[in-house]
Amino acid sequence: MINSVSWFLTSRLLIGLLAICSIPVATSASMSESESGLIINTTEQPLIQNTMYIKEINKPAAKVYNKLFTALENNAYFVIHEPDVGKALARFKQRWGNDYNKNNIQSFRSLVFLNAWHANIITNADPELAALFPQHITILQINNKTHISYLLPGASAQTGPAVTAVKEMESEIIRLIDELVR
Repeated sequence: MINSVSWFLTSRLLIGLLAICSIPVATSASMSESESGLIINTTEQPLIQNTMYIKEINKPAAKVYNKLFTALENNAYFVIHEPDVGKALARFKQRWGNDYNKNNIQSFRSLVFLNAWHANIITNADPELAALFPQHITILQINNKTHISYLLPGASAQTGPAVTAVKEMESEIIRLIDELVR
């Protein structure tokens, strides 16, 4: 059993590591805990609203997928892989039993894409940001509504020499997603 001192030190170490890694974290504690310097009940949750762009559309996922594929390709974001995650997970339906697809996802696909110009400009400015490539968009259909999720690259490049180029790329992809909603 972990004692309260080692739990406290471990939690402070983790929070310190998260701060060093620049991962936004929400920490809450009651005022009395904060005032005493002993924080016992903390809750830590990543703030996803600044790291993901999510849209919901009342259209079938197959139509959204095809239109998004075409929009990406027509704007020099070439699709290099099309994983059908739902199909891959379906192979485990029997093994996982009641733990399989609890949200009743009807379609689960991704578009993995790359714009070579953006990749070149961004990695010229900051080679560490090569990890941003390739980009991907996930398309889910749940209860006949399509959810589009895009992990924002600007969340990883908030400062540095490539931030302008990353934000430009991010804005272009968001524009393409938004055009599907209209």
